[in-house]
Amino acid sequence: MNKKLKFSWGHIVAFVAIIFVAFVSFIGLSFLTSGKFLLAGFGSLLVVLILLICFLGAQRLKATDCNFEKSIKKERILVFVTPFIFVVVMLPFTHFWTVHSHQDQVIGDFSKAVAMSENVFVEYEKYANVRINKYQSMLLDVVDHRDSNYRDYAACGFSDISSTKKSSQVFNSKPPAKKHSDNKTSQTNAYKPSKADSLMINTMVQTLKTQLLSHNYDILSSEARKWIASASKGTTTWNVFLIGNMRQIDTALSQWQRHLVSFADRKISNEEFGDKNKVEPFDNVSTTIAQARAKLHGVNDIYRDFKFPCLIAIILMAVVYAALFLPYYIQPRNTKVRFDFWGKNNSGESDIYDDERSSNNPNIKTDNVCELDFDNVSPSDEESDWTSITF
Repeated sequence: MNKKLKFSWGHIVAFVAIIFVAFVSFIGLSFLTSGKFLLAGFGSLLVVLILLICFLGAQRLKATDCNFEKSIKKERILVFVTPFIFVVVMLPFTHFWTVHSHQDQVIGDFSKAVAMSENVFVEYEKYANVRINKYQSMLLDVVDHRDSNYRDYAACGFSDISSTKKSSQVFNSKPPAKKHSDNKTSQTNAYKPSKADSLMINTMVQTLKTQLLSHNYDILSSEARKWIASASKGTTTWNVFLIGNMRQIDTALSQWQRHLVSFADRKISNEEFGDKNKVEPFDNVSTTIAQARAKLHGVNDIYRDFKFPCLIAIILMAVVYAALFLPYYIQPRNTKVRFDFWGKNNSGESDIYDDERSSNNPNIKTDNVCELDFDNVSPSDEESDWTSITF
């Protein structure tokens, strides 16, 4: 009963609770610091250290075998202050559970952001194909109206030699066609592309396609899709690395956008020909990147937005406090102490009474009280002079 500290099952429960608090506090601090793991680790260690000082310190003061009066005063102060300290240091712990209560929204928004990230390349390929089709249509239109607007035909880079031969053939074939056609069909007579014109059109279109959908784009798209698939795994609030994945995806989206804009800025010299074809910049057309980044920023706001603790956080705080309080509660007080935590001795009197006795008689030591065993008194002892016993 007079041992300083008593190790019991309560310590095991308390240590398990501290490990749980340290892990959850680390995740909560990671949320608040946007994935700064070193700072979160230092903060969680500080939380553990403060809890150990408060709860085990109170147990140590309760088990002291000397300086009882000073120790119990310190014990009272520590026991009364500990709940307030506990609430403060448990704020990262409660923040995790607040974020965890929005897990469905976090997972949903993150999954949408990942899907949008992959759709960036789908959007770019659609943009590139639209540009290629418009360019091809513009070239065909210029060739079809070669006779009526030969200047545009030549300015687009078509060969004069091939067009001259074709023009001669068309001119010589007009009278027979006119002879066997009525007025309605004669109005639709137009220049038809020659093989040289068709070859030139295919070459120009293929050149634009190679620039917009180059080999570098294929590599970027393939690697990005693989990386997105791996980054989207383990989507849960318990996964502390999800914050880092979101930050990396956000950074990657900015890099991908710069690459895609640089690909889209490549133009054929005759792609924007007069007012026949206007090329729209990709960043003016793309909306997927902005939407994906907005979703990621929304999830990050949930992580960093500190709110009043939810119900499950409050309940778990109470359970953890009880678990940490067990070692102090189980620890017996030294038998030399004649008063309890509230200053009452065994007969219900205050410890001030003992102090007054000590001040009136300096020879009395309240810390070391003689304990008499009246059950084992012999008959000869009963007849002895009890006045000879001094305290």
